Amino acid sequence: LREQQAEVMEQVDAAEAELKSVRSMREEVGQQRHELEIKLTTLASEANSVAERVRDEYGLDIATIAVNRPDDTITDEQARVHLSEQKEKLKSFGAVNLLALEEYEEASEREKFLREQLEDLRTAKDDLKSTINKINHTARVLFTETFEKARANFKKLFIELFSGGEADIRLVDPDDPLESAIDIFARPRGKKVLSITMMSGGERALTAIALLFSLYLVKPSPFCILDEIDAPLDDANCRRFLRILRTFSAQTQFIIITHNKITMEAADNLYGVTMEQPGISQLVAVRFNQAEEDELDRDPSRLLDETSAMAAGSDNGDHPSESEQSSAEEPSEEDATEPASEAAADDDIDERHSLVPDSVAERMNSDVGVGRESDDDPSQ
Repeated sequence: LREQQAEVMEQVDAAEAELKSVRSMREEVGQQRHELEIKLTTLASEANSVAERVRDEYGLDIATIAVNRPDDTITDEQARVHLSEQKEKLKSFGAVNLLALEEYEEASEREKFLREQLEDLRTAKDDLKSTINKINHTARVLFTETFEKARANFKKLFIELFSGGEADIRLVDPDDPLESAIDIFARPRGKKVLSITMMSGGERALTAIALLFSLYLVKPSPFCILDEIDAPLDDANCRRFLRILRTFSAQTQFIIITHNKITMEAADNLYGVTMEQPGISQLVAVRFNQAEEDELDRDPSRLLDETSAMAAGSDNGDHPSESEQSSAEEPSEEDATEPASEAAADDDIDERHSLVPDSVAERMNSDVGVGRESDDDPSQ
């Protein structure tokens, strides 16, 4: 019995040890179950928080969206690794800019506006280039025509002023006439071909006068003012210059500022300022060629005929000779001595006075008149 009791006790002890082990395992399983319940509760809370945030920010309900496995060929472990990599990439993007959409729209509108402006600028640039090309073409044609006319006139006037010789003007770069420099070549009679830079001052001045009047022939004007143009000229060259001037005076009124006595003698009207007393200026007005004016008053058609002849001669590039000019401009002795009618003289005086200021016209009541400022009004 004792042996059986001992065996039974051993079995009881083994059963109690086994029971103790089972209880310990139950406690461990209960602990694991409790931890899983806590984790499940936490995940559910996080899921609810994510669902609420998605609903608030994007207006979507996650519960209503069916999610399928994106790739059935990968395992769960590969899917976890891929998800982890995507999360790292998402973190590297930085903070989310909630105004990115609005900023994108503003930038898109700005880019559209700038693109339109750029297109307008390109169109305007093309139009300007086309206009510039047209202007350059027209200017090149007009310049070439004017240059050739002035060149022909210059050759003729140079020969007339120098009583021989030859002259020419040439473009340094004929392919680009608008930007090209111009060389002036002149050879007075009895001299070698020279550049104008190697000529004397008087020859330069006379050559410049020939070039000036050659341009003047292309496009004349009713008035011309010359300031000290005869200063470098000697007496002989000054008379040549005056001979050309008389040719043009038929259709142009010249106003010359000069100190040359020969030029003064050739003038129809002379105006000057002198100072007989210190600090008091006096205006002097002198009128010449009264006899020739009287003759023109008697026969006004003569001036018209001479003007027409001069205009026709300038259009053809021809100029009357010195003898022809003298016969056309200097009245005969018989005509010069014939008295003019008083009414014609008064009309001629009024007509000439209309070309000058009233203060000057008042001083020209006679053939030769000298006017003085009033002592009571020094401001005049």
